[in-house]
Amino acid sequence: MSRVDIQNKINAATKDTIQIENNRYIDAAASYTLISDIFYGIPATDEQNTLGPDVAKYEVEMFLKFVTGGEPLSNWDSYVETWKKKGGKSLLDSKIKKYNELKASNVSAGL
Repeated sequence: MSRVDIQNKINAATKDTIQIENNRYIDAAASYTLISDIFYGIPATDEQNTLGPDVAKYEVEMFLKFVTGGEPLSNWDSYVETWKKKGGKSLLDSKIKKYNELKASNVSAGL
């Protein structure tokens, strides 16, 4: 039995009216797909294998700084430029190119 199955059984067994109401909202929220990743299932590109780890590390570091106030949001444009220089733009371009090849489409990044 998975953790989710156990939590569902606990939620179903509760008599607490507040918890029942909370569970209703939690279940409703869980049914929404908030972010659709168009690259899900697309094979990794060479750029993902070489640039991906460094770009991802930079993204996480900066997002944490922006969220915690360690970096002012006024530096967002500077972040994007550094992200591009670190390989983010070529990484994204390679993923889009692979997507377009496999899906016979013509999407673009808008950057």
